[in-house]
Amino acid sequence: MFQWLKNVPFAINSVIQTSAQNGLRGIMTSPVSRGRTAYSYIRERRGIPNMPIPKYLKDGLVRRGAGRSGRNNTGRITIRHRGGGHPQTYRIIDFVRAPVEDEAKEPKVIKDKILQIGYDPCRSARIALCAGNGSNKQKLVIAHDGAEVGDVLTASRSSPVSISRIKPGDAYPLGKLPIGTVVHNVELKPGKGAQLARAAGTSVQLIRMTEEHAIIQLPSKKEKSVSIDCLATVGRASNIDHRHEIIGKAGRARWLGKRPKGKTGKDRWLWTKKRV
Repeated sequence: MFQWLKNVPFAINSVIQTSAQNGLRGIMTSPVSRGRTAYSYIRERRGIPNMPIPKYLKDGLVRRGAGRSGRNNTGRITIRHRGGGHPQTYRIIDFVRAPVEDEAKEPKVIKDKILQIGYDPCRSARIALCAGNGSNKQKLVIAHDGAEVGDVLTASRSSPVSISRIKPGDAYPLGKLPIGTVVHNVELKPGKGAQLARAAGTSVQLIRMTEEHAIIQLPSKKEKSVSIDCLATVGRASNIDHRHEIIGKAGRARWLGKRPKGKTGKDRWLWTKKRV
């Protein structure tokens, strides 16, 4: 009676193959898949899978709701359309890269090799699992644009061996880099860790320098002055296409902690007559 069900997978595959050859759209089953074609079902996914991370690189806190609900210390909503979201385990990122040494000591040169590149639920940029510098412990850093497994990253508070050998992913003080260099993960105070340009695809540019300060241009085209001893990573932060990402459905927006912006709150109170 149900003998015809055995041929259903083969029929679907033949439909996808023929539609892919003819350049036609695939089977549309919901509004989410309305823009998809047959190639959408057979192409290699651009998403990055979750990678195994050692326990000592997680702080053990699972964040969901607390601190992301848009409420202040009294419990009142101060930012609308926030709340919920999927539980997130925070990853401990190494934002210092090269610690500040005493003036009497010579700055260390730290070299790490990228073992794996993965995603972090708590930030938009990709993260890289690194190891090296004679240590048996691994660490996480913000991956730069174009990072690949096997790349060696250099970080130091001293001058580079040669300006021509500087490559994306290396971290040096702003005072040791040439004018016009595009950097990310910029410190505001030496040794405190990167605080600027950490999101996906962001970067700042070193435009001029004085004896004690370096002037950088932010993505907003504003200029900011920081110490020439502040460390910065060469290149742009990874995942530059994050701004073009399509959420696709309402449920995924809820996973990200975004509540609906429909007719709620002021949108319902300040109702106005529709223009004809």
